[in-house]
Amino acid sequence: MDVDTGVLQAMQSEERLQAAPSRLIEAVGVSGYRSVPHEELVEVELKPLTVFVGGLDSGKSLVINALRLFSETVMAGRPVGFLPERDSNRGRPIPPLIMYRLPPEVLSRIFSMDELTRLYPATQAVNIMQQLKEIRRKQYFAPTILFEPREEDYEIVAFIDPYRLGIRARGVLRRIVSERAPEALNLSRQLTNVFKHIASLIDYKPVALLDLPEEFRGVPRDDPLNPASTYYWLLLSAYPSEDWFRENLLHYVSRVTPYRSIRLLVGEAEGGRLRLGVQLLDPLLNEWRLLDAAGGAVKAMLPLLISLASATPGSMILADSLGRCLDPGSVERLAAALVDTVAKGVQVVVSTSREDVVYSLAKNSVEKIGEENAVFYAVSRRPGDGAPVFHRFGPRIPVRDADAVKVLESLGFRTITSSP
Repeated sequence: MDVDTGVLQAMQSEERLQAAPSRLIEAVGVSGYRSVPHEELVEVELKPLTVFVGGLDSGKSLVINALRLFSETVMAGRPVGFLPERDSNRGRPIPPLIMYRLPPEVLSRIFSMDELTRLYPATQAVNIMQQLKEIRRKQYFAPTILFEPREEDYEIVAFIDPYRLGIRARGVLRRIVSERAPEALNLSRQLTNVFKHIASLIDYKPVALLDLPEEFRGVPRDDPLNPASTYYWLLLSAYPSEDWFRENLLHYVSRVTPYRSIRLLVGEAEGGRLRLGVQLLDPLLNEWRLLDAAGGAVKAMLPLLISLASATPGSMILADSLGRCLDPGSVERLAAALVDTVAKGVQVVVSTSREDVVYSLAKNSVEKIGEENAVFYAVSRRPGDGAPVFHRFGPRIPVRDADAVKVLESLGFRTITSSP
């Protein structure tokens, strides 16, 4: 079954009606994670659109990696994507900490009594609510994950007041956990379960399916030797219907790439196994070709296009190294599609090293969502310890912040740093 551009009118359905830009997460704070020393906390504010700009090994992907790690860890209930030698600053056996500040409206929704009683018996739900009263009075809430060394492995400790327990007193936290282990770890497990609601709204689809932990594949593999087959099956199982998936995906495929028609191949191969695939209609030859035969740019971009197609208001999309392998025209179209998605209430966080990506996102932000809903960071490394430094600037071109301009010009940027 195939779909052509005529079906794109379906995109005007109620579920795609435009909403106001919004934030699932207001800020991310990290300490002892990757290039951030254990002795300090780096906290970065997020907007409905957040763009990190930097060169190779600058730390521009730090926040995206922290968000991805939070989602993977909480959904699995254990640190599946955490590698101490990579993720703990300089490999030190000290608990790295990652925290996520939530807007009040998200906090009220996640920690409502209705939501808690859905997860726990009434007495447990009331106990959790009591634990939160003090935090609510402070008008500050941060789901916080601590990666605690334990024998030959790590475990996660979830809590909600990083300034009391986590930043300056991780030894105190460890002592509390050890002295009151049953109570503390029980509350931690309860909070981890509640955090799943947040983590489920963070959408990150790596290009290589094998990067996904087993817990997130969702369905049995079709062919262990063909990760693309599993990927397609995951996509088919994740959305309401085949038609819905194709129509939504085609909207973005046709908007950003030359392809104007798409179809899914679903059949039964020998041995009862599913045969799955995606075909695109070659506009020059008027022939169907498997996605696997398409160019590297299309395959690299597909995960992001799928995220855009499936995004719902209140969720978040992560995109690392935006613009990789793309020509300038495709970059401009993709940037416009991303900002349109932000306008519909989806928070988008991206990193890039390309000036044309920054220019297109900035231009579209000013025109479509307002400069108050976008923030850009030029990321550099601090001399001495290599910690990332985030120089904030707005979407107005040319960039006025002197520190940001210095970083951007060191990357060879000229268009967005020079006056007309």
